[in-house]
Amino acid sequence: MVEERGIRDPVGAIVHQDKYGLITSIKYSGEQLIPPGKTLQAAMLFDPVSTNNTEFDRRLAPSTVGAFQILSTDHRDQFKGDQLLPHGLSEDSRFLSITVPGAHSNIGDTYTQNGLGVLNANMGVDFLNSLSDRDFLKPQAVPQDPAKYQIYHSEEHMVLYTTRYYDQHHQRGETDQLGGDSQCRVAQPLSDCTHKAPVDPELAKQVDYRPIRMSEQQAPPPMPSPGNEQAKSQATSSNDIFRSMSDAALRGDALDMRAAGSTWLNSGAAQDWLQQGRDYNTQQRESELAAQLAQQQSQQAQQQAAPVLHR
Repeated sequence: MVEERGIRDPVGAIVHQDKYGLITSIKYSGEQLIPPGKTLQAAMLFDPVSTNNTEFDRRLAPSTVGAFQILSTDHRDQFKGDQLLPHGLSEDSRFLSITVPGAHSNIGDTYTQNGLGVLNANMGVDFLNSLSDRDFLKPQAVPQDPAKYQIYHSEEHMVLYTTRYYDQHHQRGETDQLGGDSQCRVAQPLSDCTHKAPVDPELAKQVDYRPIRMSEQQAPPPMPSPGNEQAKSQATSSNDIFRSMSDAALRGDALDMRAAGSTWLNSGAAQDWLQQGRDYNTQQRESELAAQLAQQQSQQAQQQAAPVLHR
């Protein structure tokens, strides 16, 4: 939106909202402060997905002069990855896309058992802080409880999710079309419907690029794996995961990037995390069923005790 409209003077603007308080339209009366396409932008992308909706244009604008994308290994067909950036480093190392183990919401840090979410969020914090001369975001404390590190598989207990593509190809599905349907599904589609537009060279000249500042963080705890010392040795810290994937990115080797994540995912430690998640989900379902049964029994008892009217 900033790319298309620029930045307008908000003084005197008339804002219309719906009944939920969401803005539906804005009418500006002031002058144009910055014209369209001239505002420097950067993007931090946590596992972007289209949820199979390709109506809108999801390509990064030419005014986006840097971006970091973290993709998941989610198996679900309904959460195909949006490859908004090429795998690895691209455009003179100004853009980076990595793939890490976990489901979609493991990347977005929305689970209660959020060890993986914290690790991913902290990588995003490091990237965003590096855009400034000072740190304006604070990384989260890395959980030291091994039970916090779980990969969730919602398809195992929710029938609405399917994994047909992953089952057939042994890798996550991706959405190839990034431009909107009206731009790409025509006789002469845009040439860049499947990839981002190049950075505006005039805007790129305004930026001094520098390495990302990596904050000092406590490593995740060793993952327990009773009776399996080999699996214990395969437990990998966040720095190790990031380092191996970054090395592969520097080489432009997407297969090695996936392999680094898959090696960890197939380790005994990762499987333990997965099993813990399954056990937790089973306990939750049993608790919910028990609560429902108790509620039904209570309602039945109340109905039996209620007075009955006879004619």
